[in-house]
Amino acid sequence: MHWTAVRSICLDTHRPIADVLLSQKQALAKSHEIQVKLDLDDLSVFPLSDDDLVVVFSNLFDNAIEACQKIPVRQQRKIVFKVKIEDGAGYIYMENTTQAPVQIANDRIVATSKSDAARHGFGLKNVFYVLDKNQAVYHISYDPDARSFHFIAQI
Repeated sequence: MHWTAVRSICLDTHRPIADVLLSQKQALAKSHEIQVKLDLDDLSVFPLSDDDLVVVFSNLFDNAIEACQKIPVRQQRKIVFKVKIEDGAGYIYMENTTQAPVQIANDRIVATSKSDAARHGFGLKNVFYVLDKNQAVYHISYDPDARSFHFIAQI
């Protein structure tokens, strides 16, 4: 029998669901030649249920990966994802580069580059739903000079 070695990305946040999910998303991003920087605290007491954590983290990462894939210059594809705990509150920060500017009004993306816009935008809506349900405060923004989208939340 012949075995092929597979290089896995192992995380240890003390939250198994986060470790598996973020390892998969990091590997997916790297397979698309996207630079990923993770800065993660011990998430064992992060104030979201496992189900809510999966909705928020997976949608943020999926959107960031999709946006980065559109950038033709691979060296400009970047994702930064930080999850911190301080004084009992949880903080999430996501930053990713984009090819096109992102139009934002009232913490919502107001335009999409997708031809079938009515079928898109549910990822962030799901994130906002979960955060609202957990009485979180969040903000999205776009930096045109850096061509980067920013998401921050406090839970």
